[in-house]
Amino acid sequence: DCVTAVLCQFSSNPFSISLDLLIEGNDCGRGHLIAPSIVLFIGAGFTVLSVITFIQPLLRQSGIVIHLLSISFCSLIVLIFVFCLVTYLYMVRRIIIAPELSASMCKSLPLLMHTFYSISLWLMATITVERALVAVQYSR
Repeated sequence: DCVTAVLCQFSSNPFSISLDLLIEGNDCGRGHLIAPSIVLFIGAGFTVLSVITFIQPLLRQSGIVIHLLSISFCSLIVLIFVFCLVTYLYMVRRIIIAPELSASMCKSLPLLMHTFYSISLWLMATITVERALVAVQYSR
């Protein structure tokens, strides 16, 4: 169901638009891999820049730095999973994949993307709470 877009990414709403429906609907050849590749390389570049920024000794005095680095790596992992999903959706139309592998890829990639996205949101909430506590502490 995932590949044929009958039920988009196992959602309960059959009218939702998903990545598989968009890729299945038009045939751009390898053009589907260009945009995710560019986004993946830009995301990897920003992750490298954030690591270079946050390894500075002055910034490491704050406890927030580890959370910001974790968010950066979680975002990169999500981008890698998006690239894997687009590659999988492109390849499944051209080669025969074992049904068990296809079903596991179809279910696991969106689950992993959502999991790491949720981890990023929780880390951002942790940073917000920590900054609020510091602001309250210094206002007294």
